[in-house]
Amino acid sequence: MMSTLPSPENRPRQKLWTAVKFVFLGVGGLWVMMIGSGELILRVFDHDDRMIAVWLSLPLACMGALAMLAGVGLWGRWAYLWIFLSLPLSLFLEGLIRGRDAGKLPFGLFIAPVVSYAAVKGYYAWKDARLRKPGRKS
Repeated sequence: MMSTLPSPENRPRQKLWTAVKFVFLGVGGLWVMMIGSGELILRVFDHDDRMIAVWLSLPLACMGALAMLAGVGLWGRWAYLWIFLSLPLSLFLEGLIRGRDAGKLPFGLFIAPVVSYAAVKGYYAWKDARLRKPGRKS
């Protein structure tokens, strides 16, 4: 039986690779997603023609979210995209509901990721428990 743990001489290299992947894909993806979604929100609400076009900012935000998914090591667990995309979506919905209220920080910015994380965690716990049921045919 072969172990999936890295050999002791490869652990520092693997930790370095994980850190580099997190910094470039995770943090970089966050910046790309927030810039793309921010440009989209400004384009919709301010109608500013100098901003990036809608057809470019939306894919940019989605690519940033996918990069974050790879950067945190959750590639293949697609429901976690809801957590990442809940930030710009909550900002967008808050802008639609409240309009321009520059003096206040959006309340949904804090609630949406927490609720999304709880829902996604519950979904994967349910899915994993369902897959481990005895007598289940795959």
